[in-house]
Amino acid sequence: RFEQWARNPTCQANTLSAVHNVPMAEVAKAEDDANRVVWEDRPVAIRFATAEEAASMGMRKESVRTGTLRLIDVTDYDLSACGGTHVARTGAIGLIAVLGTERFKGGSRVTFACGFRALRAFRVLRDAVAASTRPRTRAVWRRQVCNATGPPIE
Repeated sequence: RFEQWARNPTCQANTLSAVHNVPMAEVAKAEDDANRVVWEDRPVAIRFATAEEAASMGMRKESVRTGTLRLIDVTDYDLSACGGTHVARTGAIGLIAVLGTERFKGGSRVTFACGFRALRAFRVLRDAVAASTRPRTRAVWRRQVCNATGPPIE
């Protein structure tokens, strides 16, 4: 369970902070799950409810606010109080890529990027790997990437 979300304007990435240590296997599972929901292109609805009504709706995290809450409902997946900007469908988010994790205040901080920012981050990492390897090694890396990504999608 993550306790805090923030956007890092310096590197155009987002962070999630947890109060406990999050193993990489759990991070990878969450990344897979998030991308699955994106690729399913689920509707995202905005609803309004009192704090009391919202508490009985099965929100992921109880809100500390009172009065009328703005709820973001990702169909059959998540219900959260949030006043930010949101997409109409999850598919508009694009790829979600975890860029790294670090220890933070006794827990974990996960840095991630979405959509075009995720693609840009991938290109930076790919170019850094390519620049640090010899041409002969690049061919091995290319085969490993092709094997890991599976057969072509038809």
